[in-house]
Amino acid sequence: MPKVSDEGLSLARFYRDHGEKMRSRQTPPRSPGTIQQDWVAIRLFERMMGALPIKEITPSVLREFGDVLGGDPFPRSPRGRRSAATVAKVIGAITYILVLAEEAGVIAAAPRRPRLARVATSDARGMDAWTWDEVESLLAACSRARGVLGKTGIPAGVFFRSLVLFLWNTKLRVGTAMALTWDLVDRDEPGYLSVPGKLIGPGKQDKRLFLSYPARRAIDEIRRKNRPRLFPWPRWPAAKTHLYWRFGRIVRASGLPQDRQFRFDALRADRRADLTPVTAEPVQSPAPPAPASPGPKLSVASGGPDPKPAKRGRGPKKSQRILSIERALQRGDQPDQIVQRFDISVSYLRTIKCRLGLTKTPKAAKT
Repeated sequence: MPKVSDEGLSLARFYRDHGEKMRSRQTPPRSPGTIQQDWVAIRLFERMMGALPIKEITPSVLREFGDVLGGDPFPRSPRGRRSAATVAKVIGAITYILVLAEEAGVIAAAPRRPRLARVATSDARGMDAWTWDEVESLLAACSRARGVLGKTGIPAGVFFRSLVLFLWNTKLRVGTAMALTWDLVDRDEPGYLSVPGKLIGPGKQDKRLFLSYPARRAIDEIRRKNRPRLFPWPRWPAAKTHLYWRFGRIVRASGLPQDRQFRFDALRADRRADLTPVTAEPVQSPAPPAPASPGPKLSVASGGPDPKPAKRGRGPKKSQRILSIERALQRGDQPDQIVQRFDISVSYLRTIKCRLGLTKTPKAAKT
């Protein structure tokens, strides 16, 4: 194999003069889109680190480049900077070019890809969480969307409103939700949805989710005959870019501030429970008043001892639902909205208000 003798080669010069010849020896060939990403990585490296000769690029230089690239302002991202996955992708492109330089004889051995520090996902997700008031503004903007989804006959406003409600209640990814079919909805036990692990991600386990009343109503509203998928977006997944573009227009038309205009991930930012609304500043619920005398826990319906609740699969935990309802009461939400959002009865809501001391204890029923 002919060797390149110029010792002062930079990344850009080597990839321009010898990249095509070295890539032709590889199987499978590198796609044009990936080659374009390689040039983007080269320009970023030389802009931040200078046009260093290939021989001077060491693992410590790559690690320093990763730190500088991760902290560089990036206005196109909702967080204002590049994600850890994007930084790792750019570093991988630079490492690939260095491997080609090793095969060409420019360097003795290509440096290994450095281990980069990853940003905590909990902090990143906390910034991108929509509050329930913001979701209501988004739903109002969805209702104003115009047009019909191709041959399905579904109005665009109804489709996006149903999709937002479903993602908000189930915390699924939009790609997973778009791949769900009606045969996954449990008919024997209404309210449950079986999600195969292959739709969630590689190596993921199957999930069984409890659908709240708003989520069930959302998918029933857009159900059409001869349409096996829950959300029949035309030509999915080939036309997924158009879906994201239409949703971006809806977000911008919702009136949300510029720094609060996120994507679909903001609907699943809080994954603690399927029915837990996201709050910017969670309000601590006051402790319930202590009973005058200890006694057995009474049931709301019968007044007798509360029986042991039956197991309901992998639905949301009762304690987390109560905590979510308490937060809604502390924020001053309307009772009818709370009843509809959490699919509970008025008497159950009244009992929780009594525990919080927000209303008087109901009188015992006459026998």
